[in-house]
Amino acid sequence: MARPAACRVSGEDEALQLDEIIRCPACGGGPVQGLGCTACGQTFEDDAGTAKLFPSDSAVEYPVRYVPLEEVHAALGRALTIPDAYGPHDGIFHLDRAHVPHIEALPKGARVLEIGCGGGQMRRWVEGLGLAYIGTDISKTRISEWLQEYGGPDFLSDVHHLPIQDASVDLVYSAAVTEHLAAPPRAVQEIFRVLKPGGVFLGNCSFMEPWHDESFYHMSPNGAAALLLQAGFEVEAVWPSHNYSGYISLMAMGNKATQVLKFLGRVMNFYSRKFYDVKRMVRGTGAYPVQDYAADLAITAGAIDWIARKPG
Repeated sequence: MARPAACRVSGEDEALQLDEIIRCPACGGGPVQGLGCTACGQTFEDDAGTAKLFPSDSAVEYPVRYVPLEEVHAALGRALTIPDAYGPHDGIFHLDRAHVPHIEALPKGARVLEIGCGGGQMRRWVEGLGLAYIGTDISKTRISEWLQEYGGPDFLSDVHHLPIQDASVDLVYSAAVTEHLAAPPRAVQEIFRVLKPGGVFLGNCSFMEPWHDESFYHMSPNGAAALLLQAGFEVEAVWPSHNYSGYISLMAMGNKATQVLKFLGRVMNFYSRKFYDVKRMVRGTGAYPVQDYAADLAITAGAIDWIARKPG
């Protein structure tokens, strides 16, 4: 690899060698040594010290299982809840507090793969837990300059063709990425493939956000659940991102005129949530289950979060 091959496990002398889990994204099996596949012979480019592990031919056929609406409803019936640790995690960009316990519960040395890692801003926190962090993204420069200061990804790749061995990572984290993928079912199948049995997939996707940064697919709770079920995941939780509605995102992500008025989005979100709070209080928690409350909040949610697990 062009980038230093070791991803050090914090507090230990051992280092995770990326060569242990990297595979050729073109043929799907050959090990990559330096900047070439030893099996099929494809060579890869170097981007200022970071290997660009993209296949030369991206035309890949893949099956997509149809998920009946009843199956989606069954998953959401037990999954569309508001977790106890609800809201953004202090100090880490895009990380929801509901995801934190799943990362902290991993055994020392477990591998955490972040898809669309940006600058790798989670690396220090993850390694501080004694875990091995692996970050990949499609570019080192399509992010803000302040994120680039974190050091960047370990290698560049396309999530539709991950250059990673089967069942080789313990947890995959991906935030604000799925809406930017040209073929989310293919990408989530790849995430399912690289996870070990019992591995966890934590993520979120835009819902009521406006079209932005070449986004393709924005997802409702139904869409998120169906996407995960198609790939074979067990859905543990799906919920609307905390205190972040379409009202806010439309103002904040719009043009300069709407950004000046983004406080109106917060006002609309505040009163919308208060309406459901009053509804919940009047009906009582027994008559108004938390799943219904979460579903009401999801109607105008800016993004949808999830926790899913690979069986085994």
